[in-house]
Amino acid sequence: MKRPTCKITIGKFELDFLTDLEIISAWRNLTDTAILTLPNKIRKGGKSIVSGSDNLFKRGDEVEIVLGYYPETARVFTGFVAGIIPDSPLVLKIEDHAYLFKQKTITASYKETTLKNLLIDLCPIEFVSVDANLGGFRISNVNFAQVLAELKKTYGLVSWVRAGVLYCGLAYVPAISSKHKLHFQRNIIESSLEYLLEEDVKIKVKGVSIFKDNSRVELEAGDPDGAQRTLFYYGLSESELKKIIETELPKLKYEGYRGGLTTFGSPTIKHGDTIELTDLKFTEREGEYLVDEVVTTQGLNGFRQSITLGAKLSK
Repeated sequence: MKRPTCKITIGKFELDFLTDLEIISAWRNLTDTAILTLPNKIRKGGKSIVSGSDNLFKRGDEVEIVLGYYPETARVFTGFVAGIIPDSPLVLKIEDHAYLFKQKTITASYKETTLKNLLIDLCPIEFVSVDANLGGFRISNVNFAQVLAELKKTYGLVSWVRAGVLYCGLAYVPAISSKHKLHFQRNIIESSLEYLLEEDVKIKVKGVSIFKDNSRVELEAGDPDGAQRTLFYYGLSESELKKIIETELPKLKYEGYRGGLTTFGSPTIKHGDTIELTDLKFTEREGEYLVDEVVTTQGLNGFRQSITLGAKLSK
């Protein structure tokens, strides 16, 4: 039987044990988070670190989490201690590098700017972004995380961080994605997946085209009573927008699986990766899917990854 293993670095302190760990990572969330519970046996100067004021850890400490099955491991999280619950056992709240976005306030005003120029001026870490004209843009006494929230709300530009790099306006990045094979009869432990036929899926696509002066054109296609998906574009005419949302609709209204599944902790799966599902009982249901969210857990209940599927890539 494979033995789960871990190596956790917090500031200058290293440990190879934990009580419980949960990591939540999704492209829809700006910040990946981790909740790390540590056992009472951690001591400093003969005293338990969960009692008294002599705390071994502090807010802002850098964190690296390496997990795997001995002897194979992978770095699954880097970030900073964002909060400490000095209970017994000790609980650390950890955030990825988006933690840095919340540490100071910003005031800036642009008569006209692009997304890349805005990020050059304001982003405290390396970034990768789409090309987008934002027109006029003004912010006052907000942190950079709030700036990114405004970009998501007004322009539909999602943001997330991986390995210390901000990705803005990109839900999936093929250059940093991997492909994995999961087998219903071998390495899928649990499943809440639902297989739907195309005619059973109700989807309404709303397309929004934004122009330099911040004016916009909005069109809809699909089922009027369906679940809405809003797609943002820049500088498309009404006819161009109509054509593109009609092209995108079939990509969302597909026959295939929706929902989630649980697999073992290795190999490491990240949001934006591709999963190839194999099934000996229902071979006609096999296919490839994008990954929207991964919740990684390790502790007394083992080492697991709970995965939420995104769109189907193959039919």
